[in-house]
Amino acid sequence: MSQPKRKSVYKVDFAKEFQGIKKGKDDYHAHCIPCKDEINLAAMGKTAIKQHQEKPKHKENAKAVATTRSLSNFMSSRSAPTTTDDKAAAAEGAWAFHVATHNQSFSSTDCCSSDALFRTMFSDSDVAKKFSCGQDKTKVILTGVLAPYSVECLLKELGSQPFSISTDASNHKEIKLFPLVIRYFTASKGVQVRLLDMESLPGEDSTMVANFIAQVLGKHQLQFENLVSFCADNAPVNFGGPQLAGPNNVFKKLQEKKKNLIPMGCPAHILHNAAQKAADRLPIDIEAIVFKIASYFKGSTRRHEDFKDICNFLEVNYETIPSHGPTRWLTLGKVIDRVLKLWDPLTTLFTSKDKSPRILEEFFSSDESLPVLQFLHSILGVFEKPLLLLQEFYTTVIEYIDKWFRVEFLPTNISWIMLSKKSVDYYEIVEMAGQVAPEIAKLDALFNEVAELNHMLQQIPDEIFDADTAEMKWQKIFKDNDMLPCLYKLVSIILSIQVAKSSVPL
Repeated sequence: MSQPKRKSVYKVDFAKEFQGIKKGKDDYHAHCIPCKDEINLAAMGKTAIKQHQEKPKHKENAKAVATTRSLSNFMSSRSAPTTTDDKAAAAEGAWAFHVATHNQSFSSTDCCSSDALFRTMFSDSDVAKKFSCGQDKTKVILTGVLAPYSVECLLKELGSQPFSISTDASNHKEIKLFPLVIRYFTASKGVQVRLLDMESLPGEDSTMVANFIAQVLGKHQLQFENLVSFCADNAPVNFGGPQLAGPNNVFKKLQEKKKNLIPMGCPAHILHNAAQKAADRLPIDIEAIVFKIASYFKGSTRRHEDFKDICNFLEVNYETIPSHGPTRWLTLGKVIDRVLKLWDPLTTLFTSKDKSPRILEEFFSSDESLPVLQFLHSILGVFEKPLLLLQEFYTTVIEYIDKWFRVEFLPTNISWIMLSKKSVDYYEIVEMAGQVAPEIAKLDALFNEVAELNHMLQQIPDEIFDADTAEMKWQKIFKDNDMLPCLYKLVSIILSIQVAKSSVPL
């Protein structure tokens, strides 16, 4: 019988052989200082370090660190920091934060540093004279100071609270980025939705994404037992289809680590797809028409001028037609609104002009086109065939939403969370607790907490109670109050559930 292969361990010589490497979290890991990543040595030893240092991400980080050495080295004075030095460093930090907040290019920062823009503009300022923050330094401040501090504050604020996560692939040229967003509730700040991490992955298969999520949670020492739900779009790679079928999807792989994990397909995508599928049953392909109109006018000054002349002749205000994104069907609303405003000029243009695109000529000549467009615009229009058209549209929408919104996976008896009245029902709370936190449902203390909560609710003036949102009410109840730990955990679990990939207020 063959002996199991020995795991490779970190050796002190690695720090001399590989720049920016030190011992990691245990004997089987090395830590990359520029990337702040843990490198698993168990299977490949120092070959794993070599492969890591060949990655574009590491090379970019190593270059930035080599250029800057450390933030203190950028100070004009190498002596002990002075008040002016501190103010200059603070200004550079504020500048880096400004660049990130407004999505400015890092290269745009060079003119403020090497070209001495601020020194020229504020020539009488000692801080401006010491200010030096080009693109390399800006990157280091963001990735080495502000980003880690932001995550540190997040983790401190989160503590051991329940949380939910969401992710979605985003293509940036040839790079596929995966942000990991976390949602949680605290008594001091209410519901928070924060960016926890973001990495580039070579693909987006379920194993790769699930491992990325597990690696990020592990890196930040977040326990799967506190994870409530996973939110993503409804692609098979995330949930395996509406029936959550098969083992090869991200949700099933995460469920191996958290059995009662709640799946949250993005409602925005469900509604988008439902509307698109229902519109496919209409007699006219509106998207094809919209794209053809955009194509007709794109890059042609002459055609725009001809259309302006027609608008002036018909006494209609000329307006450009906004673009439509093919991946978001509901963005058609603005385009359809503009087409309806310009209906007469567009009809004149495409039905009277020689060699107009046939699809546009037929569309603007058809008696069906305007009613269909009005229906999509308002969903209340009256048509020549209204009953059949409305019935088929709404039936298709309802069938699609019913297929994808899997309410059986969500906890029940949660209406009390909204605090719509000044009392909550103990048995409803116990029923819900049995689904999301069974250990709490069995506690006698829960009964006393519910009684105390009802007493507190009765003391709140009606005008304040009616004006506050549910989130604001819970914040006020739990703030500076540690007498309701069971209810705090239950409320935190429900409010941490990500209702969509983007933040939606409660």
